[in-house]
Amino acid sequence: MKKFGKILLLAVLCLTLVLGFMACEKTDDVKDDDAVVENDNDNDVVDDDSVNDDVVEDIVEDIIDDAFGGYKLNGTGTVTFMAADAVLAGGSENEDGSLNGIRLETDTPNIGYWDKGGIATWVVEVEKAGTYNVKIQYAKDNGATVQGIFSINDQILTFDLPDTTGWQEYVELDCGNFTVAEGVTAILIQGSEANETGLMNLKSFDITAVE
Repeated sequence: MKKFGKILLLAVLCLTLVLGFMACEKTDDVKDDDAVVENDNDNDVVDDDSVNDDVVEDIVEDIIDDAFGGYKLNGTGTVTFMAADAVLAGGSENEDGSLNGIRLETDTPNIGYWDKGGIATWVVEVEKAGTYNVKIQYAKDNGATVQGIFSINDQILTFDLPDTTGWQEYVELDCGNFTVAEGVTAILIQGSEANETGLMNLKSFDITAVE
């Protein structure tokens, strides 16, 4: 595994945890068919710093093997990333145990109640560098088109999210292509700061190697 990838991963995870802590003062808002929605998207980032390499190695191995489902991109086929495997930041818990903001809903497992402060993070090991395509399976019904952001390393994909026909009526949206180097890294999905309403219910997303 590349040291840069490990350092980047730790930096992103630390940022996610900090954002989650900051959001604790905030209160809230915000699948089974298939359709396909086309989308205009733009490509455009993440950085690094230094940490003890042995500690990072242990953290990364634990995350890859256990907490995050062991997702790997090897240059062939499609990998489906599930909502239940995300680490969520930007939500908060009330004294009575009820939740505000982004959370995992368990009926049809999805990430919901997702306002612009919510961030979902997955970890992936890229075994083969290359170009990949991402499609999300989402539902939304709040009367507004909002913008989502998918980021991995220095690649950022932005995509518009029009309403589907209901909060449990899922459609597939092609968010575009990205290129990535080998190593362990993080995938983040979040809403644009410009959004005035909740983002979406996200059931899963597919990453497919581009021939």
